[in-house]
Amino acid sequence: MTRNTGLHFTVLCAALALSLPLSAAEVRSPPAGNPKRQDMQQKMKDDLLKHIDDKIRILQEAKSCVRAANDMKAMSDCHAQERKKSKALREQARSSILESKAKRGEPQGSAAVPGAK
Repeated sequence: MTRNTGLHFTVLCAALALSLPLSAAEVRSPPAGNPKRQDMQQKMKDDLLKHIDDKIRILQEAKSCVRAANDMKAMSDCHAQERKKSKALREQARSSILESKAKRGEPQGSAAVPGAK
C-alpha cells in the first residue's frame, strides 16, 4: 500500500510540475482572437519586415561597394563595412528584444536572435 501511495504521489507531482509552465504561458499571452494579441502580432511582423529591409539595404550597399572596388584592398574595406553594419543591426535587434522582454516582465537572459552567433 505504501508503495502505491508513493508512486501516486510521484506521478501527481510530475504532472503538476509539467502543467505549471503551460498554465503560466497561457496567462502571459492574450487569447488568439483578442485585439491586443493581434496588435502584438502586427507589431512583431512590422519589426521583422523592417529588420529584413535593413539587412537587404546593407547587402545592396556592400554589392555596390564591391562593384566599384578597383583592387583587393577596396573589396576588403567593403567587406569590413558590411560586417560592421550587420553587427550593429544584430545588436540593435538584441537590445530591442531585451527591452520588450523587460516590458513584459520576463527574465533578462540572453536574447536569441536568429542568425546571430
